[in-house]
Amino acid sequence: MDLHILQYDDSLINAMDDATYANYILNVSSYTTMPFKQKKDPMGWAVPFVTNHKYKLHWENGLDFTQM
Repeated sequence: MDLHILQYDDSLINAMDDATYANYILNVSSYTTMPFKQKKDPMGWAVPFVTNHKYKLHWENGLDFTQM
């Protein structure tokens, strides 16, 4: 499953009203997508994030550990 990443800093989210927040969360173009990579070696899934930002991360189909 692809991993979807959305910038979720407090300064950004707290400034939004409910409607703007809902549009931001539901807008697919707001997300960056990291394609799934088959694990072929121990280093296959390493992804560093060093940014000084907060992010909302979720799998393409939500939390479905039976399909991971």
